Amino acid sequence: MSESDCQSDLIIEVTSALNRRVREGAIKPEKYPRVLGIFHNDCCDEYRFFGLVDLVFLSADDRLNNAASTEGLAVDNPNHHP
Repeated sequence: MSESDCQSDLIIEVTSALNRRVREGAIKPEKYPRVLGIFHNDCCDEYRFFGLVDLVFLSADDRLNNAASTEGLAVDNPNHHP
């Protein structure tokens, strides 16, 4: 059995949750990098524990992608793939 046989995609929607918190005043946009960093570190620790690959932050929102990249996350924008 190869690694690709066991690979699955896990999609976690964070954009709408972050935007809702911004509208509510709970998160300021300038805090995105810190929020994403915490999310990434928590998830990746669990992924590594189970021997899984790191997460890729997938977003069409350049502001979020820049914040995620600042925190060291691998990012991908689906709009860059025709």
